[in-house]
Amino acid sequence: MKPINPLDLMPQDMWNHISTSIACNVPDEYGATDKGMVDLLQRASVDMDTVRKKHQVYKTDDFIRYPFTSSRKRMSTVISNAHGKDAYNKRLLIKGASELITKCCTYYLNEEGKQCNFEDS
Repeated sequence: MKPINPLDLMPQDMWNHISTSIACNVPDEYGATDKGMVDLLQRASVDMDTVRKKHQVYKTDDFIRYPFTSSRKRMSTVISNAHGKDAYNKRLLIKGASELITKCCTYYLNEEGKQCNFEDS
């Protein structure tokens, strides 16, 4: 695979969110869609095990994950060490059907990485 530098395409903060979301919220055994996301991390030289250990979702860690199901149409994982700003340092990562995921969110990050409310869009 040809290596890429994701920072040629997006700001560092945005790449950090994307790479953490992929590394921490893919199952150990994945299909074609997840493989494409994992391939992106490999092309960007991201060590998924290091990211998973940092956020306490490594194989030996005790963490919360709701696997993808066709009825839920999404997969969710709770990570730790999410932002380092306060005592509650957890984040819920969700991927799946966009119409369901946006209902779970109160804001999004725009192209500059700025937090925006959905009502503002």
